[in-house]
Amino acid sequence: MGWLLAASALPLAAHAELWSVENSIESRFESNDNLYLAQRDRFSVNTVNLTDTLQLARQSESAATRATLAATALRSIGGGGGVDRVDGRFGVTQTINAPLDLYSLQALYAQDFNDAVQNADVTLGRGRRRTATLAGSWRHSFTERLSTTAQAAYVRTGYGQRLERVAADFDDASASANADYRLSETDTLTAHAGRSRYATRVGGSTSTTDDINLGASRVLSEQSSVSFSLGWYRTTSAQKFIGTACPLDVAYCRSGLVSYQTFIGRRSSSSTGLQFEASYRHQFDERTSLVFAAARKQAPSGTGAVVTSDTLNAAMSRSFSETLSASLAYAQSRARFETEGGGSTAQRVLTVSMSKRLAEDTNLVATYQRTQADLFGSVGSAQSNSVSVSIRLEWPRVEASR
Repeated sequence: MGWLLAASALPLAAHAELWSVENSIESRFESNDNLYLAQRDRFSVNTVNLTDTLQLARQSESAATRATLAATALRSIGGGGGVDRVDGRFGVTQTINAPLDLYSLQALYAQDFNDAVQNADVTLGRGRRRTATLAGSWRHSFTERLSTTAQAAYVRTGYGQRLERVAADFDDASASANADYRLSETDTLTAHAGRSRYATRVGGSTSTTDDINLGASRVLSEQSSVSFSLGWYRTTSAQKFIGTACPLDVAYCRSGLVSYQTFIGRRSSSSTGLQFEASYRHQFDERTSLVFAAARKQAPSGTGAVVTSDTLNAAMSRSFSETLSASLAYAQSRARFETEGGGSTAQRVLTVSMSKRLAEDTNLVATYQRTQADLFGSVGSAQSNSVSVSIRLEWPRVEASR
């Protein structure tokens, strides 16, 4: 990270700078018949929240800075009593441009409810999650066709109380290198190699994952594009455990003549497998679009171990007029355990939403969401249905240059 910090501290050339401020306020009401995805003792919960999102940006010819601050105050009624909480996120991104290089440094802190299937830790169910991220990257262009990127990231994740199982707070550090080569205006080849290090903050569980991937992307037409990558991973894990043993023949301990001795041991395991990423985008016309993505990769989790994560996302959107649009989305995430005796857990979400622009700065959105979860360590499943209505007001963008 040192060279990123040094680069960001360099004096910038005296060019004109553009400053901008954007702010939006959103009020949302949601009714959910099983907010915590419990198999038994389901409760209907009504939630009212108010979100304020502030974005600040500065841009010049050689650098750009963006800061985002979002805070959400929530009041839930039902489920055995009212619950108040505040979620939000704060992030800062700094980029510096050079003729052949692009430097980026990002810091992010977020608290959420772990309920967005696209990026949730589905091994644990719903509840408070706090994530702090520090990431940096350096992209260098050797020619118009060939470029490379070096990346590093450190993520610290902590959890609140859970209903289904106790969560393990963890740290995850990763580093990777990527290469992109443009064969033509429509075809690009990619190569990736990386290593990540996972460690729980209590309990002494660690995992190291090495992975390599080769991929390609193609622009099929002005309306569609496709990409695919295939690779291999190897994960080596170690876990501490406490055991007892008799220093002499076990008969002496059983008779009470000698005491059992406690010791701390470590058990190790390793796993290998294939991983992939695939995506497809198609714009049928100016009003209708389709997006599809699927992936398998090794991912950290709050169970105290790295899991194999399979994700699937598909979405279609349609604009009926300049003020009315609709979307249909399906998301699925499954985590398979290499340790703890195997097994898996999954969540699936179907979302239907309608958006109506009431004014140039005001939007009304109505959403129905159906969620199904396969619970960890259980042969059963849980379902929930939610209906929500939100109204969003965007303040005029304020710009200034100097």
